[in-house]
This record gives sequence, C-alpha cells and structure tokens, in this order.
Amino acid sequence: MKLPFSVKAQVEPISAILVAGIFIALAAVAYLWGAPLIEKQSSRLTFDSAVLFATKLDEAVIQAANTGSANEVAVPFGFLSVAGADDEDPNSLVFEFRLSQPVMQPGAFFYVGEAATAEAENGILGKSHPSLISVTADTADPSSMRIRIKYRELLSPDSADGSMIALRSEGKQTTTAKISLSFADTQNLPGQALNGGGLRLANVAVRMA
Repeated sequence: MKLPFSVKAQVEPISAILVAGIFIALAAVAYLWGAPLIEKQSSRLTFDSAVLFATKLDEAVIQAANTGSANEVAVPFGFLSVAGADDEDPNSLVFEFRLSQPVMQPGAFFYVGEAATAEAENGILGKSHPSLISVTADTADPSSMRIRIKYRELLSPDSADGSMIALRSEGKQTTTAKISLSFADTQNLPGQALNGGGLRLANVAVRMA
C-alpha cells in the first residue's frame, strides 16, 4: 500500500526561482557588482536552473511514492548524490554545483518554498510537503553551492503515528548523468514515530546511472 503524500504545499518551479532571485538581489549584490555582465547572467541562469532541477527531482520522488511509478531524471550539470548513513540528514538527495560568480554570501542558507526553519524537523500529514529543499553556499568558497532535498517525517494530526518517504539507495551513490526512481514497498515500524506511534515508510529505490 502506497502512502498519499500531499503535494499541495509544493512550490511551483517558477515561484521557487523567484524566491531565489529575490534572495540573490538582497543578499549578494556585492559579489556581483564588479563582475562582467556575461558572468552575472551565467551565474543567475545556472542558479535558477539548479533550483528548477531540484524541484523537478523532488516531484519525481513524491510521484514514485504516491503512484508506484518509475521515473528517470537527467542531471543537468554538477553531481548528485544520496546522503550516506553518517550524513547529518541521511534521508536526503544532495546536488552540488559551481557558479562562475558567487550569488550568495559565504555560508548563507535558505529554504526554497513554504518551509520555515521552525518547521524543519517535521510537518503534518495531509498538510505539509514531505520534503524540505535547502540551498547553501560554501563557507570557504561561495561559488560552490549545495542543494539538499531532505525527506522528513509527517506527523498524523489525529494520532501518534507518522509517515515518511524513505530513500533506499541501490548501487552507487553519486552520478553526473541520471537518477532512476521507483516505488519499492511500504514498512510499518511500531513505536518509531517521533510521537511514539507507528512510523509508516514509503520506500523509494534510488539508482544512480
């Protein structure tokens, strides 16, 4: 049985790009001020394309969990990886890429879409988006960017249970080409939800080409 994860809180790709563009304009104008126009435009286009790719990839994961479909998504540039077991957020996809010019200040971080920092650990089933998409500029080299798609637990509004999309890596963990996604199965883990109830997992198989 697949789990009906809500996508109504998902941000339309163009909205995500607009949010990113506003952030760039407010927080990083100093980095772009002295750069040649062509480099400014190149960095902005690359950044916007990266955010769009992340939102499309997130949609493909959720579609696999909801419908049991199989999807392939091409990686446009940079490299994509499944977070390892020792990662701070192991249930994540991480997209890393470089820009010709920095567009964020060193170490700057923000969420794409409706998520707020206070909501980062979990959401409400049927109301909240099942993932969080965050963008971070490297502290030492702000031209180096990371977008993380983290799949979080959604708490039931009327019980102690929780539900979550769980990534199941099969094969290699990194790619520069494409990622294949398919619904694997569901699991019920008694007592493993954040509120002490059962945790229902929709396992999505992840294969890197």
